[in-house]
Amino acid sequence: AKQFEQDHLVDKISSTIKNTPVNPENIKIEVTESSIMKYPENAIAKMSEIKNKNIGIRIAIDDFGTGYSSLSNLTNFPIDILKIDQSFVIHLDARHNTKIINTIITMAHSLDLEIVAEGVETREQLRYLREKNCHAFQGYYFSKPVPAEEMTALLKYGTLPAAGGGDEG
Repeated sequence: AKQFEQDHLVDKISSTIKNTPVNPENIKIEVTESSIMKYPENAIAKMSEIKNKNIGIRIAIDDFGTGYSSLSNLTNFPIDILKIDQSFVIHLDARHNTKIINTIITMAHSLDLEIVAEGVETREQLRYLREKNCHAFQGYYFSKPVPAEEMTALLKYGTLPAAGGGDEG
């Protein structure tokens, strides 16, 4: 949230992209719902500038469902991804959470947004979210957080460190 409020954030992002071999299409910027709702007009302007200066970069709203999003603002944000907060996914067995998740997924589909579910810990959660056409998943079901060295090996060799995850992914 503090970085997003910095005056020179757009220039820093653009400079980093310009001075490195990174492809903007491989970059996703995540901003929390609460950080952009503080001053939504400023957030819309900053996100638009980031996307206009760095064609291909994608923006995600993280922890969606926990802040105070105005649905009218949501349609104005130049975003590509909604990340469903883990608090809903972890307690998927609670009927009200199921309804909230279904609503978020339906809304995201209607806005042509990618949907990422955070906090997936069980095969049942994964199965349910796949049935609802959620696009991507994060959580301990796949892997616990790993040190940089292990992540480097994962990226280089395509293998996960020993994890408690399953064969789906």
